[in-house]
Amino acid sequence: MECGSVTRNMVTLGCLATDFTPSSLTYSWSKSGAALTDFIQYPPTMTGNYYTGISQISVNRNDWDNGDDFKCVAAHSTGNVEATLTKPIVDCQLPTVSLSVSSADEQETVFACLAKDFSPKNYEVKWFRNGKEVTSKISNTPVKEESKTPNGTLYSAASFLTVSSSDWTEENTNFTCQFKCGSESKGPIHVSSSVTYQVPVQ
Repeated sequence: MECGSVTRNMVTLGCLATDFTPSSLTYSWSKSGAALTDFIQYPPTMTGNYYTGISQISVNRNDWDNGDDFKCVAAHSTGNVEATLTKPIVDCQLPTVSLSVSSADEQETVFACLAKDFSPKNYEVKWFRNGKEVTSKISNTPVKEESKTPNGTLYSAASFLTVSSSDWTEENTNFTCQFKCGSESKGPIHVSSSVTYQVPVQ
């Protein structure tokens, strides 16, 4: 089980053994077959007639996020038990994405991209002008809890892009907002919305 992060770059994993006797128990950890030695093993505690043991290890967050396998083995006189821990992959629910454009003034144009009803909470928004990514003058709102469903919580968020009006008011110029689910998701993870400039009819 994932117990939480020690720092932003580390994740603490826990291994729990229950209902064993006698109390002698030895833990070992490995990552993708390579032994790990920097772990903690706590003294067993007794509840009723049986013992419970816990071991914890801190691992690199990148290894955890990349899906590396971490194996915990609890060795006991009655036999060994092992458990493999891997970061779970969750289904992505893509949002409804809408894109609007407004002129802040004669010099600047603002694009607003609203993503509504997505899950999980982690996401990424990218902006493109005529297929080329734009990375400057972007601001994002905090993620907002939209609603709760039997399958979990749905969220909404918005991203804003400000550009020079001259970068927008060229005929057939296209701006695209691309929403992407977090890296831990599976299934379809992209959805986009685009707007194309058309010269006003005189």
